[in-house]
Amino acid sequence: MLHSAILALVAAVGLIGPLNNLRTIEEDMTLPHEGRLSGLPLSVDWSTKPRIGMGLNPGVFRAFIPWGQLYLQQGATMPANTRAQIRNLRAYLLSKRSGEWISVSSGEIEGAAYREDFAGDVNKPADVRPEPTGGVSVRLEPGFNYHFWAKSGRVPIDPEDLAGVFVTVQARLIPADARRPDDRAKARVLLGAGADYWQAVDSKWDQWKTNGDVAISVEDERRRRDRPHEARDERVAGLQHCGAAGRCPPEPAAARVRRAPSDPHPEPSTSPLGSLGRCAG
Repeated sequence: MLHSAILALVAAVGLIGPLNNLRTIEEDMTLPHEGRLSGLPLSVDWSTKPRIGMGLNPGVFRAFIPWGQLYLQQGATMPANTRAQIRNLRAYLLSKRSGEWISVSSGEIEGAAYREDFAGDVNKPADVRPEPTGGVSVRLEPGFNYHFWAKSGRVPIDPEDLAGVFVTVQARLIPADARRPDDRAKARVLLGAGADYWQAVDSKWDQWKTNGDVAISVEDERRRRDRPHEARDERVAGLQHCGAAGRCPPEPAAARVRRAPSDPHPEPSTSPLGSLGRCAG
């Protein structure tokens, strides 16, 4: 059971059934990451395990945006014919007043290649291409991760009505060129998800003065050890934070969900994208 003020970042694989469930939600806030993140010092408090940031206490911040990140595992390089595909980055907020999950963000993804330790917010355009099955794919290069977020941007929030946060994104490994040898089994890529609060929907970044994260986590090490038969299927990374025990369902799409007026997109599918290979470790 989820306990009060617990945040979970979910990274799950599954052949059938819901890809987000209470087990993965809880484990991803208690277990270590599945691998070391390349270039991230151990002094960083989320380098080896999940951690809660601002949680359900945005303070003076009045805007919200979901995000995710792809990292190479420590010591790994991207195989020559492998790309990481991501799609369906979605975010929901649980209303205290109505008890409903409100879909506040969905649609296209954008991002950039950031220094792995985020020092100085240094970033550059990434090797990204759109994919016919949805979303985009990216190639990671040494020294840089791929930090992505909702292209639609930040959404306004009412901190007084905030009872829970749920963010989910789908990912898999795909061949860069189907005509060339498939080398996805050599990949060591880690997937994570999170969200930020911002002072306002149009605030500029100012050395963490205008924003702060809800929480951060990456794949946990038990995911493949406990379910090795699922290691080649789709992965889902997600973030969930509930302010009251048992208030967060395994997947908002299975509970009462309504879309915000500005969100025309359908709810996320839980059907597999396909073979993931060695994505996330």
